[in-house]
Amino acid sequence: MSDEPKPTSVLSELRNKGHLPALDSNVASVCTLTDDPLTGTAELTSVILRDPALTANIISTANSVLYHPAEPVTTVSTAILIIGFECIRTLALGLGIFKQVGQTAKDRNLYRLLTCAYFSGMFAMSLAQKAGQKNPEELLVAGMLSQLPRLLLAHAFPDRYAVLERRMTAEKLPLDRACREVFGTSYHDLAVGIAQFWGLPVGVARHIRGETGNDTLGTVVKQSAQISDMMFGNQPGGAAALATSERELQKALNNPEFKLAEFISETCESDPNVNRLFRLNQKDVKMMVSIVEWGKVSSAEVAASLVAGASDEPPGGKVIEDASVLIGQYLTELIRIIRRSPDVNRVLLTGLEAIHRCVRPECALLAFPDGAKQHLQGRFPLGSGGKAGSFVADLRDEKSPIVRCLRSQQPLQLHTRQDLSDSFFTRANINNVLLAPIVVDQVSIGLCLIGREKPTPFSEQERLWIDAVLSHFATAFERSGSKSRTT
Repeated sequence: MSDEPKPTSVLSELRNKGHLPALDSNVASVCTLTDDPLTGTAELTSVILRDPALTANIISTANSVLYHPAEPVTTVSTAILIIGFECIRTLALGLGIFKQVGQTAKDRNLYRLLTCAYFSGMFAMSLAQKAGQKNPEELLVAGMLSQLPRLLLAHAFPDRYAVLERRMTAEKLPLDRACREVFGTSYHDLAVGIAQFWGLPVGVARHIRGETGNDTLGTVVKQSAQISDMMFGNQPGGAAALATSERELQKALNNPEFKLAEFISETCESDPNVNRLFRLNQKDVKMMVSIVEWGKVSSAEVAASLVAGASDEPPGGKVIEDASVLIGQYLTELIRIIRRSPDVNRVLLTGLEAIHRCVRPECALLAFPDGAKQHLQGRFPLGSGGKAGSFVADLRDEKSPIVRCLRSQQPLQLHTRQDLSDSFFTRANINNVLLAPIVVDQVSIGLCLIGREKPTPFSEQERLWIDAVLSHFATAFERSGSKSRTT
C-alpha cells in the first residue's frame, strides 16, 4: 500500500500549515442573512459594508456586462437589488474565499496562479450566460474555486508543486494525473474536499464535483480552466490547443460562429475587475492570447511580469477609498433616484450607505416618530449598532438632547456617556455621536444618528457631507408627500 498522502492528509497538512482558511465572520454573516427570509436589504448592506474589499468587488461585479445595468452601479444597496439575495450569497462566498486566499499570494508566481483562478471563473460565468444558465454566478465561483487549490498547494508545498508543474509542462501530463503522482491524490478529489470544507452552496459544489448532469456546463468549467491555464502558463498552449478549445465550445454552445479569441477579449473588457484587481488592460490580454497562440514563448513568464505590478497589493488586501470622490458619487446617485421616482426608502438607504462609507462611523441610524408621536423609533441602521428597533427615545422628555436637537433643527454633537445614557450606545460601543435632524417644510420629521467609537469630534468636512445627504432626504420626502412630523 502506498504511503503517499491521501486527500484527507493533504487537507490536514494545509490546515495545519494555516493555508486553508476558514470563512471569515463577515462572509459567514452574509450567508446566514441570505438564508433568512426576513432579512432586509439594509441588514445585508450593513454586513457587506464592513468589508471594503468585498464592497468594491460586489459593486464592480454588478457593473459587469452580465447584469447590463442601465446606469453605473455605485452603491451596495443597488448592487443587491440588481443581483438578488441568493446570487449575492454565492458571490460573497466565492469572492470572500478568493480574498482570503489572495492574501497569501505574496510573490509573482503565486499571484499569477491567483489571477489565473479569477480568469477561469470569469470565463466560466460568461460562457454559462451564453449557454442560458439560470445562475451564471455559480459558474464564476465554481470556476475560481476549482483553480484555487493549486495556489494553496503552491504556497504550502512549493518544492513539490514545482515538480507538479514540470510534469505538466515538460511531460504534458494532465493536472489530475500529475497531482496524483506528486501528492498522492487526484486534483479533482482535492478540490472536492476543499469545497466541502468551505461549505459551498449545493449548485457550486455540484459544478466542482462534475455532477451537474449537463454536458454543456461541464464543458464550460473544463474549458474555462484550460483556456486560463494556457494564458497563464500552467499548461502548454499553441494554435492547435486553442483551436481544440474553440471547437469544444462551439459544440457545447451549439454555435459554430463562436470565436475564442474574440470571446476572451470581449469578456475581459466587460469585467471591471480585470483592470481594477489585476491592472491588465485590453492590450495586455491580447498580447497574452497571441503568445498562447504562437506557443513558442513561456506564457507563465509573460503573465508573471504583467501582474507583477499589481502583486504589491493582492485582491482582498487593504482597500483605500477616497471619501471625497465617493461622496460625489453617492450624491449623484441620490439625485438620480429622486428624479426618477419618489422612492423614499431607497433614498434613505442610499444616503445612510453614503454616510457609512465616507465617514466610517461604527453606527449610522435613522429614527422616526411612532404612530402616537410619543417616541422616536429606530428604522434603518448600518454598522454595528444592532437591530433598528433597539433604539427608542422618549419625545416627551424635555431635557433630552434628542428632543432639543429636533426642536432647534440644528445638528448636535455629544459625548454619549455623559450626555446620552441609552443602553443602545453602550451595546454599539459609541462614545461620540452626531445628531442631525431631517427637516421638511421647517418641521423636524426625523433624526439621523451617526456614532463612532473614538471620542474625537466629527470634522467640518464630515458634517458638510452629512448635511448634504440629509438635504436630499428632505427633498425626497417633499416630493413623495409623506411627512411623519414630530411633536
